[in-house]
Amino acid sequence: MKTTAMIYVGIDVSKSKSDVCIKDQLGNDLIQRFIIGNNKADLGHLYETIESIKSRTPGKSDVVFGMEATGIYSLPLYSALKRDGYKVKLYNPIQTNGFRKMNIRKTKTDPIDSAIIADMLRHSLPPQVSDLHNLDLIQLRELVRVRHRLIEKQTLCKVQMVRNIDAIWPGYENVMKRVFGAASIAILKKYSVPSKVRAKSIEEFYELVKKASRSKISRQKAEEIYKSCGECIDDT
Repeated sequence: MKTTAMIYVGIDVSKSKSDVCIKDQLGNDLIQRFIIGNNKADLGHLYETIESIKSRTPGKSDVVFGMEATGIYSLPLYSALKRDGYKVKLYNPIQTNGFRKMNIRKTKTDPIDSAIIADMLRHSLPPQVSDLHNLDLIQLRELVRVRHRLIEKQTLCKVQMVRNIDAIWPGYENVMKRVFGAASIAILKKYSVPSKVRAKSIEEFYELVKKASRSKISRQKAEEIYKSCGECIDDT
């Protein structure tokens, strides 16, 4: 009975490159470990290398790729491999760290490399190939992370902006409760400091506020804001 020769491709993905280790089912390197860039040309080179190895392998052979789930770095390569019909195992970092600690060739502080991932594939009998729905899960998780980071940045920017406004326009928040509302942004973009508001007439100021707020800010409120500019302690 003929058996299928397994080819295990461990890939250690980083920001600008990926380290590749290709092993057989006995743990022998089928080719010297190499590096590919994260681009189409190098991906094509990887495929050519795999096909070359398969052509030299007697009988039937099967290829399984493995990599660690590193979010934005592993996602493009994972997607390309799945799209092109390959079996891919995406390991959780907890899995790879656990396997590394059991491997006598590595110390507990050594980084995960492509050889470790290839060995993990070898010890999966049969290999546990990631289902396609995992890709949606990874993309969703990464989107949540990006959203969280953007919200944090937005909050920091708003805090810094309020501090800057306090430095040049003391008491601004007292008369303009919605500092980041459309009317407030229009005032700050047009005048930036109280002295520039005082240089204009109340009519001109009110027209700006009225237009920016879509008439939601009354004339009385506009006069209150205008009056407060005359009471500010600024550098003029």
